[in-house]
Amino acid sequence: MTLGRLRLSVAEARDLAEGALAGIGYRPDEARIIADHVIDAALCGYEYSGLAKILNVPESEHFRSPRRPMTVLRESDVSLALDGGNNVGMLALFHAAQATIKKAAAHGLALVESLVQEQRLTELVGNGEHRVEGRQRLLEDHGDTVAPNVLQGRLIGLQ
Repeated sequence: MTLGRLRLSVAEARDLAEGALAGIGYRPDEARIIADHVIDAALCGYEYSGLAKILNVPESEHFRSPRRPMTVLRESDVSLALDGGNNVGMLALFHAAQATIKKAAAHGLALVESLVQEQRLTELVGNGEHRVEGRQRLLEDHGDTVAPNVLQGRLIGLQ
């Protein structure tokens, strides 16, 4: 027996995603953000990051640890270092991107870093045109720092 492809409208996909996320403890606003992310990925052709990605959330070893609100570790006019609060990256990075856009709109440029689930550092750079570019990398041992040494320092106002 060959299984066919299941086709859902965006509204059906959103209802399914938000319901699944609510079932594992996400608030409606959080579920909407994560659902938007996976639906957007699916519509862009990245099926591995589509609805099925929600199944990975409760399987993560980090899911068993409590989530906390995101907190500011360091901040300047054009930079921000955030602790993602053990939130899933799709949620933490949404808020980091919003902070990047806000700072870039006010100052023409912004650098926002977010430590996500205590193992990934995401760096977001935005300009005054609301364009945000980012990259993720696994953290190496940098002691008690969040940003890699080359990004830390007076050049971007984090010290």
